[in-house]
Amino acid sequence: MTSGTLFQVMQLTDAEDGCPAPRRVVYLTLWDGGTSRGCWVREQAFIRAQFPDLGERLVPVNDFRPTTLAEYRNFTLD
Repeated sequence: MTSGTLFQVMQLTDAEDGCPAPRRVVYLTLWDGGTSRGCWVREQAFIRAQFPDLGERLVPVNDFRPTTLAEYRNFTLD
């Protein structure tokens, strides 16, 4: 998850549903309560997420923090 000025939370998943490999499903929650679904991929020190209705978002990996489930699974973005 990450917090930022343009959106509240960006949630990365490992689901492939509708995203071309190696991309995965991402969910974006906006400050006004709206949500959007897109696809993400890791590009060096950034996460590049593409949303059909919102365009592209580029977020530094260092801005993310793991969820409790990700910590339990020892999942990292490295």
